Amino acid sequence: MRKKQIHPRSAEYMQVRKKQILISDLHTCGLDLDKLSELPSNLEKLINVKLEITKRTRGENENVYINRRIVLEDGGDEYDSAARNALAPF
Repeated sequence: MRKKQIHPRSAEYMQVRKKQILISDLHTCGLDLDKLSELPSNLEKLINVKLEITKRTRGENENVYINRRIVLEDGGDEYDSAARNALAPF
């Protein structure tokens, strides 16, 4: 059986591509999930993760790219508390 071909400009293709990018970005952050539905219960693992990012702007469009994870010493209790409070709504 042949795999279904998806046109690169279709909404379905874009949805699949965005999911692939999200999974790749989470991997760069050190979070490997079997299913994306596991993300809400694993958000706390992203606290204290430092990243090198690049922001590119073309006209009105802005894109942010995660380059790599940066491993540093402990961020301190004040930083940890602020990060947890920021994630509370999720």
